[in-house]
Amino acid sequence: MDWFVLGFTGCEFEHGTLPTLPKLLLRTKVPTAITVTVCRFRYLEPGATVEVPEDGVPRVEGSDTFYEFTLTGPLPGTWTINCRLGAKNPAGQTVERNRMGTFALDPVATPNVVSNWETVGMPGDPGYDLLWIGRDPP
Repeated sequence: MDWFVLGFTGCEFEHGTLPTLPKLLLRTKVPTAITVTVCRFRYLEPGATVEVPEDGVPRVEGSDTFYEFTLTGPLPGTWTINCRLGAKNPAGQTVERNRMGTFALDPVATPNVVSNWETVGMPGDPGYDLLWIGRDPP
């Protein structure tokens, strides 16, 4: 029986472990008092010409609901991202907002990045809005 050892110079691998892939998390924070009718993210990867739509998956944490979508292994370069949020208040008033952001991403230097949006006010109020907070870490 022949035994072969595969490897690369300077590459270390601990048996039983796999390398962790970088991640880009798209996340929108909404108070639980607001009913979300739609949370749809769209992103344009570096070098792409077609946006990819993805629905946010809700996760409740205390008095807030986070709508999230995770991209594994994001490409380096400039990303354009958008969140469309449809929401209604307890009286049934429905409002929809879109907010876009653009940022550079280097998954090697910063392997895990979160892009954050959040709401302010209640749907139907004059000050209600959806804000793109930016990426974390900056």
